Amino acid sequence: MMNSTTTRTSPTSSFDLDKEEVIRVQLGMPLEEVEKQYIKMTLSMVNGNKRKAATILHISRRALYNKLKRFGML
Repeated sequence: MMNSTTTRTSPTSSFDLDKEEVIRVQLGMPLEEVEKQYIKMTLSMVNGNKRKAATILHISRRALYNKLKRFGML
């Protein structure tokens, strides 16, 4: 199977996220699984701070909580 790589670079904000993180994505992987991994990575980078994670992801905290609930991450 072919692999693709998505690289997340540091946003221009006050968060100290200088290092790049990489998510490995296989072709055919459900978009929902890619989104789940991206959220997990973001939360890890901000030590679980959901407010910061939502800001980085450009979604509301409510949207983040809804996604966490849907993905069984709460």
